[in-house]
Amino acid sequence: MSYYCAEMKPEQRWRAIIRGDPVDRVPVFPWAFGHGAMLLGFPNLGDLYAKPEVAYKAQMLAREIYGWDQPLLFWSPSWGITEYGGKSLFPYNPKMMSVTMVEAAVKTPEDAEKLEVPDPRKDPNMIEAMKWMRKAVERKELPLFFLCGGWLTNLDKIVEIQTVMRWLRIHPDIIRKLLAKTVEFAVRQTELLINEFGAGTWMAMDFTPTDSNTLISADTFGNIVVPYAAQAHQKVLDLGVPMWVTHYCSNQNANIKAGHIDKVPLGKPGVIHFGPEVDLKLAVERFGKRNIVLGNVDPPSLLLQSYEDCLRLAKADIEKGMHSPKGYMLGVGCELPPKTPTANVYALVKAAREYGRY
Repeated sequence: MSYYCAEMKPEQRWRAIIRGDPVDRVPVFPWAFGHGAMLLGFPNLGDLYAKPEVAYKAQMLAREIYGWDQPLLFWSPSWGITEYGGKSLFPYNPKMMSVTMVEAAVKTPEDAEKLEVPDPRKDPNMIEAMKWMRKAVERKELPLFFLCGGWLTNLDKIVEIQTVMRWLRIHPDIIRKLLAKTVEFAVRQTELLINEFGAGTWMAMDFTPTDSNTLISADTFGNIVVPYAAQAHQKVLDLGVPMWVTHYCSNQNANIKAGHIDKVPLGKPGVIHFGPEVDLKLAVERFGKRNIVLGNVDPPSLLLQSYEDCLRLAKADIEKGMHSPKGYMLGVGCELPPKTPTANVYALVKAAREYGRY
């Protein structure tokens, strides 16, 4: 039990690894958010998504309880939906796990042409989120803020996903115009945050489920999506934000093989994260010399298997990743399932302490 009093503090370990400094053990970044509502005793995830104050408190408490190294995550409760004029539903139904779009801002190609890029300064949800981000910055947390730009995943907050998939075939130019607008929105978000907090006090994050090869081909990804994703990333980096943390959700193997993901800059070093469909060994081989690699323990396994099995899975992840050249963090391959048993979550931290010492 001596490791409890001999460790770096989580915020120290997080800052150290992103700066290339030595760490005492493998950091743990479980992509946990909804799980915080369970820790606070909420019957659903509604307030966690709707009220930044609840999200802030839940994340602080979760890190204290588990001792993991995940930085604080922030986004506007508008979630890239209502800023554009759509309507959303918060997950007050216990069966819901995230915010859902219930009415799209864009229904026709004509709507897409007329769509205006929102001004995040006029979004009261964004302003409220920034109050709690400010607390994190004042604590020198180096938090992450979700920026909505450059990916098809951001379009399915503006247009119904079935329509996005159809327009990729029959109206690709409309998709390109919408992607360009999301790039501009991400730049406006960045400029607002820099004006409030400076450029070097936070990092950008994004995630890409709709862009995976589960839904689109590598050719579609490379020809239509990558130019705008790369543009959004580079513009944010050029404004002075130090790096991106990007979660490439679901099956991205064809996108990796085609070399498309190499074209999206993450900064120095940036953090790259793939779903469990991508072998962590491959991620280390392809991206480990350039980026910090975040591990990808299978999320359903953490939810459904025993504590001993979860410990074994975490150990296997560590063995594949811990010597990645630019650094490695033990992680879950997508969001930690909110209802994951506490013991199974703790297995991640336990494994890092037992098997991830440097």
